[in-house]
Amino acid sequence: MVVDDHQIVRLGLVALISGKAGLHVVAETRNGQEAIALFHEHAERVFNPLLTVRELDVMRLASRGARNKEIGSALAMALGTVKTHMINIFEKLGVNDRRSATAKAVKRGLVRSPF
Repeated sequence: MVVDDHQIVRLGLVALISGKAGLHVVAETRNGQEAIALFHEHAERVFNPLLTVRELDVMRLASRGARNKEIGSALAMALGTVKTHMINIFEKLGVNDRRSATAKAVKRGLVRSPF
């Protein structure tokens, strides 16, 4: 992501970065406030190759305090599937409980802080 209030600088940086193998600009903007919104929009794709989209959906709800049954209802998924996703999330994040999973997910920018 490229953030600068001068359009010509942004364009130059995008051209420079895009010309490098293995690098890709996912977004550009002119100010920090827009950058934060874009970060949350693109964080899943850029910063989280570990969790699937569905695991992120489950993690977002769990981080807000939703219980497995509530997560299943909200996402139209069976309780067993929710439990499987939670087990996978714990394993992938290297944690043993929801509180630790939430803390790590917030730290990595995968979910917003529930506080």
